[in-house]
Amino acid sequence: MYIALLASLTRNKKLRDSLIAFLGTFGLFAGLAVMLYPMTVFISTIGINIQTMVHHGSMAAMGIALLSTQVKLESKTILKASLVFSVLVSIAVILNAVHNAWIEQGTFNMFFINPILRNDLPILSLIQPLVPHIVFLFIYILGFMFVSYLVLLIGILCFKPSVKRLKMIYSKES
Repeated sequence: MYIALLASLTRNKKLRDSLIAFLGTFGLFAGLAVMLYPMTVFISTIGINIQTMVHHGSMAAMGIALLSTQVKLESKTILKASLVFSVLVSIAVILNAVHNAWIEQGTFNMFFINPILRNDLPILSLIQPLVPHIVFLFIYILGFMFVSYLVLLIGILCFKPSVKRLKMIYSKES
């Protein structure tokens, strides 16, 4: 939500393109992942469960819309999106550390990478106990980059041909 707000408010084209690329790739993947495997986000409060499903469903819908209309459908786009993701992971690491050091009440696990909490995400839950936390963070970032790149490639396969067809239709009508 914050990234979409920032993307809509910024006048810096490079920053906007990077934020849109992030929302269309990483956002789409994260939204779909929660919609398909919601066990990692469900808690005992039904209202929060409904909110998180609406939130992540909206992320998936926004990702599809952006991937089909706004994201530059080329391989290097993932680099811009990955830079945004890396900044967000860094913020999550800092917020998790602040919580662990000074707040300690409740559960706080930004991006599921809090070192004192068990990660329940598929595949990552198997890796986390076997490696030091810094190695886990690199695996986490690289894994999300890889899957988000696959999302971009799927977008290229699905949407790039239709964009070319639309351009041909519009040029014939002119």
